Amino acid sequence: MSFIAFLGMKSFKKVVIGSLSCFLASLSFANTFPTEKEVYTFSFSAEVIKAYRLITDMRIAEASKLLKDQYTKYPNKLSAVFIEDYVDFMVLMTSEDQVMYNKLQNNKSIRINEIEKGDPKSPYYRYMKAEIYLHWAAIEFKFGNNLSCLRNSYNAYQLLTQNQKLHPEFIPNLKCLGIMHALIGMVPDQYKSGLKWLSGMEGSLSQGLAELNMVMTYAQKHDFLFADETKIIYTFMLLHLNNEPEDAWKLISSQSYNPANRPMIAFLQANVAARTGKNDEAINILHKLPTAKQFYPLPQANLLLGHCKLNRLDLDANKYIVKFLTEFKGKNYIKEGNLLLAWHAHLQGNISQRNTYCANVKSIGSANTDDDKSAIKEAVKLNNTCIPLLKARLLFDGGYYNRALSELEKSDQSSCNLIEYSYRKARCYQKLKEDATAIALFTRLIDDYPKSTSHLIANSALQCAILHEMNKNPILSRKFYQICLNLNPDEYKDSLDAKAKAGLQRIKNQK
Repeated sequence: MSFIAFLGMKSFKKVVIGSLSCFLASLSFANTFPTEKEVYTFSFSAEVIKAYRLITDMRIAEASKLLKDQYTKYPNKLSAVFIEDYVDFMVLMTSEDQVMYNKLQNNKSIRINEIEKGDPKSPYYRYMKAEIYLHWAAIEFKFGNNLSCLRNSYNAYQLLTQNQKLHPEFIPNLKCLGIMHALIGMVPDQYKSGLKWLSGMEGSLSQGLAELNMVMTYAQKHDFLFADETKIIYTFMLLHLNNEPEDAWKLISSQSYNPANRPMIAFLQANVAARTGKNDEAINILHKLPTAKQFYPLPQANLLLGHCKLNRLDLDANKYIVKFLTEFKGKNYIKEGNLLLAWHAHLQGNISQRNTYCANVKSIGSANTDDDKSAIKEAVKLNNTCIPLLKARLLFDGGYYNRALSELEKSDQSSCNLIEYSYRKARCYQKLKEDATAIALFTRLIDDYPKSTSHLIANSALQCAILHEMNKNPILSRKFYQICLNLNPDEYKDSLDAKAKAGLQRIKNQK
């Protein structure tokens, strides 16, 4: 499963870690692999293909055992080395376990060295190395090692571009290039020229989406191992970068994934549902995720379930968030989780609990993600947040737009933050397809607070631009996208800019 599926989550221990550690510790490449006189191949056996599918279904222990058997029976099959890297990727991205990271981090160079024993003329030679570098770019980013992330990204890009020139017909290459070109296209303008000058890396969102679309088209007519992975990558591109939430949901829900058998894909499907106003659907999916021992734990699923239930104002939302905080070994999402518990306590009028969780937001966990950074500021102002406004915010996030609007209309405006009150109201009208009312409210906010550092003003400009774009008014759309880029909000600056730039690119491409 490629790392784009974990962006923005928002962007994932115990049952399998022991057996996995034993397996990795006992694996001796020096004794397992053949001498230089023997031929190394990149061919995928049925067992290696099965191992890949087990990994993406979070059956990590079974996949590890199958790969170990492959090393024993077919020590010159490099595909097993390649697929094994997916094990580390899944384990580290979902658990964020620092101890496990310390044990596994040397595997990247070991596997790269093994892949280099294969035939350099094969399209898999560079592709497999590039995919491994991409996995570890995501892992290093997750663990806060930004320089290592950039180094791995650069190595992957160089290998992929070389491979594309040598083997333009090789479809798997486009999966990885599509990711890289799209993400490079989202780099802020002030850094793009430097990035190209230093590394030669360049690309655009439209280019990346087109490449991924080519892969999906190919997969419709051929038995393509990475078909589901590509579809999920494309889905999250549509959702987070191309402002097409309904298309994203349509794509990921077009096939029926049984949550009881495919927990990772079901979790990602629930994530898209939660972000596209289908809160009840997300809750239904998450309740069906398996808890059997053969499935590697997904602690983030409990955080998402708790958040979705809080959006519906369910009284038991807190127990799922507490479960996440108890079981998760990473540092990300901890502040976010404590903020959600503070919100829950605030809604129940439990001031003591609210203050405890707000204090936890400040003192526990890291502030690497946008949501964790935002949690710190949200915790500071929570005691001054009126309950109807918080209810409206949560209900809106869940897709309950009429209920959210009702909370706003019955609230005492004088007790609420006026910027947030007007913004929430505009967003409700936007989702209820009352575009003219929404645009008027957004525009008034922008005019009344032109120098505000609130991200709500910048997002008002972004949403106004999106509405004008949807209504085929490119001149006004361009104007408000530019306003969004010119503002300097104290939160979410990079993500807002990325969305505004993507909007400007869409308008340009439509001409």
